[in-house]
Amino acid sequence: MKSNIISGILTTVTISCIILLVIMKFSLDTALVKIETLEDKVASMSFTNNVYTETSIDKPPAPNFELLNKEGAIISLNDFSNEKRKILVFGSKDCNYCKEYYPELHNFSKEYTNLDVIVIEEGITVEDLKKHSKENQYSFVQLVGTIKVINDYQVESTPTTYLLDEKNNIVRVGIINTKLDLESFVFKV
Repeated sequence: MKSNIISGILTTVTISCIILLVIMKFSLDTALVKIETLEDKVASMSFTNNVYTETSIDKPPAPNFELLNKEGAIISLNDFSNEKRKILVFGSKDCNYCKEYYPELHNFSKEYTNLDVIVIEEGITVEDLKKHSKENQYSFVQLVGTIKVINDYQVESTPTTYLLDEKNNIVRVGIINTKLDLESFVFKV
């Protein structure tokens, strides 16, 4: 009788282990596909100092968005001037690099008024924007980010900076931390 119970337990454990192995294999296969997709993406780009530029001649259009500003008004990408290039910076409420970058971005925005500078911050509310606005008085536009816009722009880390041309086409994307790096990023020939 004891041997039948032990045999039953061993069979159950064996089946459970097989199920776990199948699940782990599926997870590894999924991870491998993601890695191969990222490798393909990286292969189609050229990198210089944490900045990558699409190697294709065609500039992809930037996805439009409709996001809230500090007054609670809906702002879209198309609301900005079609005569200016745009800098989109994707940040996050808990990103310490972003907090260090925003004063640099503020100085850049004050100096280069011929560009629209827009910060899209994930994880904040309109009330948070109002508070930040009073505390910091940044010269750039701040918007409440959504999961949709983060996914549309394929933001994987923050701060991620996009440079758009006057027609809202993506010129380049990079991880920028200083005003000097931003100047190099924007005015690269």
